Amino acid sequence: PPRVAHRFIFLQAHEDLAGLRTLVGPHEPLLVHLIHDPRAAGVADPEGPLEQRSRAALLVEDDPDQRANMADALKRRGFAVNTYGSRGDALSGCAEQPPDIAILDIMLGDEVDGGFDLCRALLAQRPDLPIIFLTSRSDDIDRISGLRLGAWDYQTKPISLAFLAERVGSLFRIMDLKETVSKTSSETTSAPEQ
Repeated sequence: PPRVAHRFIFLQAHEDLAGLRTLVGPHEPLLVHLIHDPRAAGVADPEGPLEQRSRAALLVEDDPDQRANMADALKRRGFAVNTYGSRGDALSGCAEQPPDIAILDIMLGDEVDGGFDLCRALLAQRPDLPIIFLTSRSDDIDRISGLRLGAWDYQTKPISLAFLAERVGSLFRIMDLKETVSKTSSETTSAPEQ
């Protein structure tokens, strides 16, 4: 079959191109268009609320003050946020309102590895769910365990709230690129050859 260059529009070339290259593959052709004014391309302004579609984040943190501060930062960026303080509450909430991304603490109350257990349960239900671990556990064994479980990212506390919101936005851009790759690939394979 003929090879077709994938076309993408994205705003933050350095970070997103690395994620896109991982999704497309190192030897696939790739054509990238850089846009300096996102509004001219019909793309949401990276500094303001997302206009094209509201994304929902699941935030599981047992400390109520941290949970509130993180939720506020994500809401200011334009994301819908569902917050929970325990693994059980989060699982119940996800059944009612499936998230687009999950941000999990590892230690949840008396459950030393509650976030790891929650990650397993969420990925069993939806293997493509992006998960970020956000925790005070900074040992390599915890980082490696989190990533091997299927997390897309592992950040340690304390964390800048602005960085957290930007990191979530970055993962959403990567998800959008992945969806574009899938759509482009399916359109390419279904188009008749000339």
